[in-house]
Amino acid sequence: APAPQKKQRKAGSLGVIRLDYDYPPAPGDIDHPGSYAYDVYYRVVPGLTFAMCQSGKMTPEVEERFIGKVKELDALGVSGITGDCGFMMFFQALARKHTKKPVFMSALAVLPAVTCAYAPSEKVAILDAGAQCERSPLEPCFGTRRHFFSAWRAPGSPNVEQYNTAPKISQAHCFSRLI
Repeated sequence: APAPQKKQRKAGSLGVIRLDYDYPPAPGDIDHPGSYAYDVYYRVVPGLTFAMCQSGKMTPEVEERFIGKVKELDALGVSGITGDCGFMMFFQALARKHTKKPVFMSALAVLPAVTCAYAPSEKVAILDAGAQCERSPLEPCFGTRRHFFSAWRAPGSPNVEQYNTAPKISQAHCFSRLI
């Protein structure tokens, strides 16, 4: 008799909440559909701007649309939901409140796992493109405790020196310890 066949599982898929911004994404970018070997479902939130993400505050109308897009992705059966902007970390709790799927609105969501690999006295550098913001997108991970945060001025970015509270470190030192 032939061996019984195992029931096959549905392949995983990713849901991506997008800013209301149109640009030509390059291969490898989160917004480029060719960057993945699995299904990716994109949902643009009308009115959700980069500046709004930086501030961590949405208008009530945009928040309602954001919640609607999270629910749409959930109904599609995606395996997890992410965002296409690191500052969407501010909206991690809001997204998670409206789905039972894993939510990682920003790469910053992995910071708690990364920091536990280091001694409390060791610093972890966060490299950004020089965004000016009123508060740190690390708050959703660690509250207002800013025991690490560093940025240097990327070519063409605004001056962030006045916002940088961490001690100065060299690029060479950072890249020698990059994970």
